[in-house]
Amino acid sequence: MMVLHRHKYYSNMKSKDKKENGSRIENINRSIREKENSNNKTASENSKFIKNIISAFTQMDIKRIGIVLAAILTIILFVTLVIPTVSKAKYEDAYQVYLNNKSIGVMKDVTDLEAMLTGIYDEHEAYYKMEVARDVSLDYIPVRIEKQYLCPSKYYEDILRNNLEVNVIAWVILVNNTPVLALEQRADAQWVLEQLLVPYQSETDSENRSDIGFLESVEIKSEAINFNKVLDKETALRIMQYGDDIDIQMHKVVSGETLYSICKSYGLKLSDIKKANPSLSDDGKIYKGDLLIVTKINNIVNIKYTEYQERQEKMPFETIIVEDDTLYETQAVVRQEGITGLRDIKANVVFINGSEVSYEVLMADNPTREPVDEILVKGTKEMPYVLVLAKQGKMSFPLSSYTITSPFGTRDTGIEGASTFHNGIDLAAPYGTPIYASEDGKVSFAGSSGGYGLLVKIKHDGGVETRYGHCSQLLVKSGQYVTKGEIIALVGSTGTSSGNHVHFEVRINGTPVDPMG
Repeated sequence: MMVLHRHKYYSNMKSKDKKENGSRIENINRSIREKENSNNKTASENSKFIKNIISAFTQMDIKRIGIVLAAILTIILFVTLVIPTVSKAKYEDAYQVYLNNKSIGVMKDVTDLEAMLTGIYDEHEAYYKMEVARDVSLDYIPVRIEKQYLCPSKYYEDILRNNLEVNVIAWVILVNNTPVLALEQRADAQWVLEQLLVPYQSETDSENRSDIGFLESVEIKSEAINFNKVLDKETALRIMQYGDDIDIQMHKVVSGETLYSICKSYGLKLSDIKKANPSLSDDGKIYKGDLLIVTKINNIVNIKYTEYQERQEKMPFETIIVEDDTLYETQAVVRQEGITGLRDIKANVVFINGSEVSYEVLMADNPTREPVDEILVKGTKEMPYVLVLAKQGKMSFPLSSYTITSPFGTRDTGIEGASTFHNGIDLAAPYGTPIYASEDGKVSFAGSSGGYGLLVKIKHDGGVETRYGHCSQLLVKSGQYVTKGEIIALVGSTGTSSGNHVHFEVRINGTPVDPMG
């Protein structure tokens, strides 16, 4: 209670005293110099005065000289004895005091300052119940100062308290030489680090594990630190595991769920789940009723270990490429599927936070299944220009003026019979507007075709086909060759349609692609 009372007292000290104390100290030497200069000037004037008196003696008789000498003697005694005594009485021998090289005041008697400082430290140790860092220095510089500028002795202890920052000696956990948190006892810090490793030591496969430890450099050191930063060991463990200021969310596994489905539900990666739940088995099996942490954690340290395993290793197959000049350079066909081989191995597998990162083969048996090479046929024929345009969504649109009313892809038209996935784009224009061929090609169909209404299909090079639907009138016939920009039909609203427009569709080898890229 005494410490708290004194802290309250400090805050109630007059702010004027606090502000003026520093400025008074800084003005001390200047004030002294001004006084000394004044005294020197006075001494010079006195010397001149005496010389004038001596000069006057030569002009006086003996009687007058005696009277004048008596007066002069009186003046000399006053000047040499009385005035200096009065002047000296205004100054005091004192000390300018520095706490850690910071001036805290000018004090007459400094003999008790060290004892006061020790007493303050003792009070903090009793209050915090921890050792405090006694890491300050007091230095003193002798000065002469007018008495009015001396710091009153009743403020000595208050000044010390106001200028002293007291830190406790705590045990700090450092990760890669960076302090991350502090605890009261070394045993508490050691407990936190041990608890981080427990989940990896208590699993069924732990007997095959070795070198269980931290990926980072982790150590414990004693350091001076603010008392408010010292944590209890449970809070420190939580921060080391999950990060600071994080809201842990739990998920209870229900029948039919997998780690992958849970990850998808919470927008997590499989590695996030494994890091947050180190007790998960290597195969990722979960069971109904299991509780999983489904929060992406920001752990401060990562746990690394090595595990001896006997398992099958996949043997990759080779890919053999065969060139074919009948295929375009962008085409590739698998002539023979590759098959991965298998062999039994004994290995040391390295894990970080429960996820495998690498392994070293110690011993390998003969393959239980030999790998089978993949044979890939790749085209070498140059791709036609029209195919390049189709792939890039740069085919010319069939109208000179239009409004796009329905783009490529999923849609909900509200029209009965209309497809929910739009294989092309709809270009609205007035009834009877001319429709032009997008590129050179051969008309493969011109007629009525169900929901398309009156439809024109044109085949182009490279397996490209364009379609023009819902026409009001067709102006070309099947088998006819057309050139880019030639009129092939007129805009209408035949088939499944809600208004005058042309349905423009681009296909590559039968598969619809977005005409707009």
